[in-house]
Order: sequence, then structure tokens, then C-alpha cells
Amino acid sequence: MEQLFPHQTEQIAISTLLARGDPDFSVYSHYLCCELVDYSAGMNDVFVRRLQNLLSAGIDNRRYKDLLTASFDGLLTRNVSEWPSLLLIGLKEDPKIGSTPGAEAHNRALSTVLPTGPQSRHWIAKMNEIQMLFHQSNENTPDDREHVKPNGVWLWGEGPRRELQDSSLLVSAQSPELIALSRAANATMTSVDQILSEDSPQHNALIDIHISEDSNTIVAANELVSKGMALLKSGLYTQLNVQLMQNSIVLDTSCTKYSLHKFWVKTGKTIDWVRDACS
Repeated sequence: MEQLFPHQTEQIAISTLLARGDPDFSVYSHYLCCELVDYSAGMNDVFVRRLQNLLSAGIDNRRYKDLLTASFDGLLTRNVSEWPSLLLIGLKEDPKIGSTPGAEAHNRALSTVLPTGPQSRHWIAKMNEIQMLFHQSNENTPDDREHVKPNGVWLWGEGPRRELQDSSLLVSAQSPELIALSRAANATMTSVDQILSEDSPQHNALIDIHISEDSNTIVAANELVSKGMALLKSGLYTQLNVQLMQNSIVLDTSCTKYSLHKFWVKTGKTIDWVRDACS
């Protein structure tokens, strides 16, 4: 979010950004993200698990949306098309909670990430109610052992209605989350090749790539950072930021043309830094 709106003086909630493109949300003063998740029992606690790709898993989230629409007493509930596991809810007043973002709650013990604030009990009770509805619905649908079905929701990303300017960022994205947010911000969606071939870039650029245990993805990440270094040396860009995220832990570093030697002293070879961060 900070990259999409680098000059914004106040923090922008994800729900506020996603709601800006739908006129029907303009009658609501606040918004809340409702993410389909899987709650898994552990040794001493329950853990929140994000669902990676509902579409590839063949999960029909329309059934879950219908259950949520009924549960939220007719409040406006919309699917986020580019982010299949997420729904957006319009609220008539401040939910008065402090929530943990989905990425940070992933694989965390439920007791450590539950909502806080004056109305937290209400929203925790609502999540429990929805979990029971999903459980009953899943029991009545054909069993599919190959894919995990949503068995509850995670409420997060609360925010008020606000006027926002379009983002000037160039974005090449793979993840559903970044695609959805970039489109909501009216950022310019383009390809990696187009960004790297800009002769005189006028805007900041954000490139998202997926790194897995497959060595080819690590090599690709290394090549991308190396090309970024070349652009930095040429003077086309003034700063390069490299950020990796694994299990909700963010590893990042940044450098300018005049501090490249510090980057190499800190990280060694780029491929080693990427590989170590993913191991």
C-alpha cells in the first residue's frame, strides 16, 4: 500500500482502496475485508490458514458469498474479482476494532491475532457464527479431499470512506492481492519487460514475482534484481528496493547508485541473498 501511494501522508486501509471503484459503496461510511480462510486445529491452539487460489481449486465462492450476505443482515457484500478469496463489506458505522492483516495472521495461532478494540467481541462472535454456517454448508456438499474448503472467515483491513488520487506507479503483478489493489488504485498495469525497457521512466515501478522451492524461480529473481542494479547504475532509476516475504516475515533492503557497495557488503551475491531468504 505504501508503494502504491508513496506520497500519502496518512495510512490507507485496503478496504478503503478496494471500495473506491464501486459507486454502491459510496453510501457506506466504513468498509471491512472478509477473507475466506481455513481454520486448522493444532496442538494447543487453532491456526489461521490463507487459501492460495480458490479458482484453481475449483471452489465456487458464490455459495459462501450468499451465506455471508445473509449473516451480515443485508449489508452490501461484494466479491473482489481479482482476489477470489476476498469479499468486501460496506458498514454504516465504524466497526471499532483493530485487526491483524490476512498476510500477518497466516499460520499464526488464533489466540494471538484475534481482533481487539471496543467492538471486538461482536466481530469475534460473528466470525464464530459464520464458521458454523460454513461447516454446515460444507457437510452438505460433495467431499473433495484434494482441495481445502473455506471453513471460516478472517475479518481485517477496516477503514473509512475517503477520496483518493490515482496511483502513478507502474506495476507488474502476479499475486491476486497486488493485481486487485493495483487496479483499484488505477495504477498502470504492464509487463516486466516493458518496465525494464523504459528509456526514460517517468514513474516508480513495482515488480512482483513468485519465488518457490523451484530453483528456476530463484534464478529468475536473481536475474531481475541484477537487471535492477544495471538500471540503477545507468541512472534511469535513483533507488532500488528489494523485499521478500516468507511466513509473514518481511526481509528488505534498498540502495542507490552511490551505495551499491554497501548492498554487496551487506548481502553478498544477490542469488545468495534470495536463496537464504527463501530457505
